[in-house]
Amino acid sequence: MDVGAVATIITTIIVEAAGIIGLLIKQNGERKQNAIDQARRDQKIDDRLARIEENQNRQEKKIDEHNGYAKRFGEIEKAIVKIETKMSAN
Repeated sequence: MDVGAVATIITTIIVEAAGIIGLLIKQNGERKQNAIDQARRDQKIDDRLARIEENQNRQEKKIDEHNGYAKRFGEIEKAIVKIETKMSAN
């Protein structure tokens, strides 16, 4: 084997090794970017779920307030019936 052939083989090995290293670096960068993108999507979902939960809590509070009024109206109605009964007895 002459010097030129050995030099060509060594050059080819170095070029291919550099290509593989470049590919690995690129894939690592893409993997990191994909992880960042996924984290952003997850955060958006978490934010939406938090808003939904906040809305649900607000609606539950309104329902609880409404139910409290309904209970008081029932008590008021009973009191009115008692007053009417007393007034009609007199």
